[in-house]
Amino acid sequence: MTHLMRTTRPTFLIGACRHFDERFLSTLGNKIGMDLLADTPAAWQASLPVAKKGIGATRVEMIAPYAWMASQAAIVPVAHQFSIRPSDTTQLTRRLILDVIWHKLDEPGAGCQNLRDRVPRPDADFEAFYRAAPASARQLQGALCALVTQELLRIARCPSDDVSAVREQRIAQPNASRYLTVLPTEPELIMEDHEMRLIIKTRLGAPVIPGMEKLQRYSCGLCSQPYFGQDFAAHFLSCTAMTATEGLKRHNQSPASLPSTSNAVEDRSASSRK
Repeated sequence: MTHLMRTTRPTFLIGACRHFDERFLSTLGNKIGMDLLADTPAAWQASLPVAKKGIGATRVEMIAPYAWMASQAAIVPVAHQFSIRPSDTTQLTRRLILDVIWHKLDEPGAGCQNLRDRVPRPDADFEAFYRAAPASARQLQGALCALVTQELLRIARCPSDDVSAVREQRIAQPNASRYLTVLPTEPELIMEDHEMRLIIKTRLGAPVIPGMEKLQRYSCGLCSQPYFGQDFAAHFLSCTAMTATEGLKRHNQSPASLPSTSNAVEDRSASSRK
C-alpha cells in the first residue's frame, strides 16, 4: 500500500484504502478479541503508533493523502529537470490537501507547527516552493502523518478515572511498549494468544474479558500480590516486578505475570459461552 499511496492520487485510491483498512482491522480484531472498526477510544487508540500508546494498526485511508503529497513534493526537482508539468487535476488535488493541512495548522492550540515552513499555502506556486527549498520535502510524509497522530490522540482520549490514569501513566513510561516490538530470547518466553489478548486489551483500556469477576480476588503470577478483578488493568501496568525496564527484560517478564489470571479467566469465559 505504501507504493500505491505515494504514486496514486487519493481520489482514485481512497476506496481501496478503506477496503484494506476494513480487512486488516477486522482480521487483527478477531485475533485479539476486539472490534477495531468500532467508534470507541480503544479502537482509535489501536491505530496510534506504539510510541504514542497505540499498537501501530495504521489506517491507510487517513494517511494516503499525505503520502501522495509528500511524493509530489519530492519529485518537483526531477519533474522540473525534464519539463514535466502537473495536470490540472493534480494541481487541484494538491490544493485540496494543502487546504486541509493548513486548516489543521491554523486551529487554536494545534501542534506540528514545524510544518508551516515545509508546505506552501494552497494558493502558492507548489513547484516554485519546492524548487527553492528542496530540503523541505525530505521525510515530509512522516511529518505530515503527525497530523493524523494528533487527530487520533484527540479522538482516543478516554474519560478520566483512576484506572485510566494509571494505564495512561504506565504505558507512557520509557521502554514500557518494548514487549510489542522485541523478540523473546527463549521459546518458553513466547506469549500465547490468550496472553497477548489480555496485554493488548489492557493497553487499550478495553474490557479485558467479560468473564472476569470484578470482586473476585486473583493473584499475580509474578509478584504474588493479590488484587480484585476490577483492578486487573491497574495492577498489571503498575506491578512492582513489571516496572518499565530494559525492553527485552520487560517482554520476558510479561508471560510470567499472566498464567494464574489468564487461564482462570479464559476458562470462565469459555464456560459462559457454552
